[in-house]
Amino acid sequence: MTPTIESLRSEIEAVDARLVATIADRVRLAKAIGCAKAQSGQPVIDPAREAAVVTRASVLARQNGLPEDEIRALYWRLLALARRAQTGEGRREKGDDVRETGDERIQTGDERIKTGDLRIQTGDERIQTGD
Repeated sequence: MTPTIESLRSEIEAVDARLVATIADRVRLAKAIGCAKAQSGQPVIDPAREAAVVTRASVLARQNGLPEDEIRALYWRLLALARRAQTGEGRREKGDDVRETGDERIQTGDERIKTGDLRIQTGDERIQTGD
């Protein structure tokens, strides 16, 4: 029997709930790491570690047939969330977080993401491919 749209959407909602719970776990762990860094006098931002995390995610994306550039963009956003948790900054404000690396640019202030040839601007729901 072919699944119905409703049953598939229900499955997606269950996956979404697990994703958000997993992100919450990741933020909790990042906060604990921030405390440990503070106690040992280490800086919160560790560009080499962040690059290694994003590279590992890119490899996992490739192994799972997912677009590497989109997973890298997602991970830069997760890392920004982790940095805020580690520094105790809480929720971000517009324009407070810009991260550039290679041909990837993530600007969280107005939700613009540029990754390779794909540009997404969610503020007014424009999506462009190509430059």
